[in-house]
Amino acid sequence: MKNIVSAHFEKRSKADLLVVPFTLNHGKIEWPLALKKRSFECEAPILAGDFKAKEGEVLAVYPSKQPELRFLLLGLGEQENITSEKLRRSYA
Repeated sequence: MKNIVSAHFEKRSKADLLVVPFTLNHGKIEWPLALKKRSFECEAPILAGDFKAKEGEVLAVYPSKQPELRFLLLGLGEQENITSEKLRRSYA
């Protein structure tokens, strides 16, 4: 699977938790398409190296300027290795 797309991100309902999936492209973190041009207060732990988007890695972030109470950064690993089974396990 090459692209993971979330539909209608701007129309999302307020939630207690927003799961934000990240992939790697040759070791470089790829932001979800819906977030690429937005500031979502999850950039700091990525820049600090606290989150590397490795498969199965998770990190909770508590944003102050978003409708959600918390984000869960979800590492999916290298894009070329993602399968529907790996996605199912990651989200489970």
